[in-house]
Amino acid sequence: ERVEIGETANEQHVQSQGQATVKMMVPFFFMFMIYMGIIGIGQQMLSSVIEEKNSRIIEMLLSAVSPFELMAGKILGLGAIGLTIIGLWTAVSYGPILWQGISVDITGKLLFCFVVYYILGFLFFSALLAAIQFNISVVAVFRILHIFRGHDASFVSHELLIMGCLSLIVAAVQVMAARNYKRLVAYACVSSSGVIAIGLSVGKAAAYGVLLYIVSNAFVKSLLFLTAGRMRAVYGTNEVKALSGVMRVLPFSGLLFAVGIFALLGFPPFGSFLAEMLILSGIVQSGNMIAFSLMCAMLTIIFVATGRSIFPMLWGPSNWQGPPVQETWVTALPKLGFVLALVLLGVYTPDPISALLRQVAQTIGGPG
Repeated sequence: ERVEIGETANEQHVQSQGQATVKMMVPFFFMFMIYMGIIGIGQQMLSSVIEEKNSRIIEMLLSAVSPFELMAGKILGLGAIGLTIIGLWTAVSYGPILWQGISVDITGKLLFCFVVYYILGFLFFSALLAAIQFNISVVAVFRILHIFRGHDASFVSHELLIMGCLSLIVAAVQVMAARNYKRLVAYACVSSSGVIAIGLSVGKAAAYGVLLYIVSNAFVKSLLFLTAGRMRAVYGTNEVKALSGVMRVLPFSGLLFAVGIFALLGFPPFGSFLAEMLILSGIVQSGNMIAFSLMCAMLTIIFVATGRSIFPMLWGPSNWQGPPVQETWVTALPKLGFVLALVLLGVYTPDPISALLRQVAQTIGGPG
């Protein structure tokens, strides 16, 4: 069967029914390839970032590269993989069509539009999936814990306790060996996962403290990495030995970096101090004095090792030639907001936030 399709220069083009069907299906094929590429490879982006976040690898990576460089590398790398896979699929599909003697009119304009729409769609959806995973991972951990609490609480508690203690030991060793201030902060943040895991293994009295600790650490990490990025921009290096007298060169950022370090190490009046006290109190109430002693010992080692590297960097003699570097209010306001939030969490937690934390604490074994 033959049909007539269109006219060009007053000449009729006669094609078979199969040829007409293929020509009509080409745009749908490329639309399907865009959809599968974005969804399939985007899921790989989501799984990759969740795995790195849960294993704390992402904090190690952020000590060597900026968040923009890390996410740009992931998105561009996975996007290129997606284009390669789509190219292979197209080649495999194109072979049987040619074998059947059907010509496919794939113009340069069609290929250009396909590549542009794929890149734009992939950039948008992969960045969106990478952003929402941080909230999803925390909710997933709490949900899994809630399910296991109702069946085999001892198994979950023992696993969390072991992972928490190992995380604290690894963090303490790495902090002592670190000579890079961003890496040192990242290793110190690894101890947070240990504290959280130990607190979750206790449950009940420590549940509220764990949630307060998670919220406080979100502000602490944001404050530290913002100020560390500012120091990196001025000094051009992450090495501790290359920096000295930061408080004289960057008075504002240096001061806030010191505040973030104190909050990270659990000093009052910040929310992390109150959270650690609640977690330690819950451990004592559970009667697990070995975990209590190990946690106190590892946190003390981390404090001493961090202070040995960071404090001379902040308050040591400065070789900087020139006036102190000023900071604009646009970059200063977010950092001041993080400090205010940390102080409020440690001194006075607003009733709506406190009620929300208690409600969540009940789902993971906390008191009502």
